[in-house]
Amino acid sequence: MAQQAFDRPFGARIDRSRDAACPSVQLDFHTRSGGTMAMITVAGRITAANAAALQGCLEQALAAIPQAVIVDMAALDVIGARGLKILIAAQRRANVLGVPMILARAGQRIRQVLTIARCDTLFVLTSTVAQAHREIGTRCSGRP
Repeated sequence: MAQQAFDRPFGARIDRSRDAACPSVQLDFHTRSGGTMAMITVAGRITAANAAALQGCLEQALAAIPQAVIVDMAALDVIGARGLKILIAAQRRANVLGVPMILARAGQRIRQVLTIARCDTLFVLTSTVAQAHREIGTRCSGRP
């Protein structure tokens, strides 16, 4: 089942809005001066039952080795242990590739989960997507 996430084309949207247990995850690539940016938008609930969608999008984004990956979490209501594990693995992979990964617009509940799990220091968290873009500009200024 997880293999299906890898077969989706860039920009594929998984929309299961009628099923509150399934997340909506969208991956888009944007080209701007200096490189390609991967933007992943996550909405709903990420649990063990549906985390494969998030994992597939993160793996697809990092496989392209973009200038940066931004995960927009504004519409994310709940993230479980499996979702956290996937984000941590993606952050580690991004670090190996030298690709900044930023979690943007995480709500108070999601930030609280990250803090309780002691994951808040593993990630760069920004309040807005624009702030994430500025952070990327700072981090990538020395990157070829």
